[in-house]
Amino acid sequence: MTDANVVTVTQTVPVAARVNQGLAAFRNFLRQPAVVRAMPMIVVAAVIAIGLLAITVLREPAYVVLFPQLEESDKATVLQTLTDKGIKAKLDGTTGQMTVPRADFYRAKMLLASAGLPKASSSGYDLLGQMPLGTSRSVEAAKLKQAQETELARSIMEIRDVESARVHLAVPERSAFV
Repeated sequence: MTDANVVTVTQTVPVAARVNQGLAAFRNFLRQPAVVRAMPMIVVAAVIAIGLLAITVLREPAYVVLFPQLEESDKATVLQTLTDKGIKAKLDGTTGQMTVPRADFYRAKMLLASAGLPKASSSGYDLLGQMPLGTSRSVEAAKLKQAQETELARSIMEIRDVESARVHLAVPERSAFV
């Protein structure tokens, strides 16, 4: 006989038979005494793992405050801009602060900066009330100057045709010798 006349016949095992063999081997594994003793702990671990997986998948992402003291006049504009750009921003119901998902925080800051938002400055005379007791005179004077600049800029921006304003004051220091 030549090689051309030889036909190799392989015996194929039906899929159902292979599945039954696998199930039988699995059942034999589960009947072992060590596995039977460990089964309650395995079930508890599986339930905990499934619970943790469900919590991480189904929970809402952590939100962080975008601007701690955002002016009321800017909130609607900021919310609309972020929504248009695909960032899920929302107002915190208890504090009224603008919040965004933690993963989108820096992207939101960059988008708002490129859009020139927020327009209103969030500091002014409010800074003076936040200073701790025992603040030095020089720090207090610098904060007062910054507050005056901010409040003056706010007043200028109230003018109808002014889009934005930035103010720098050059106040001479008082001296007893002049």
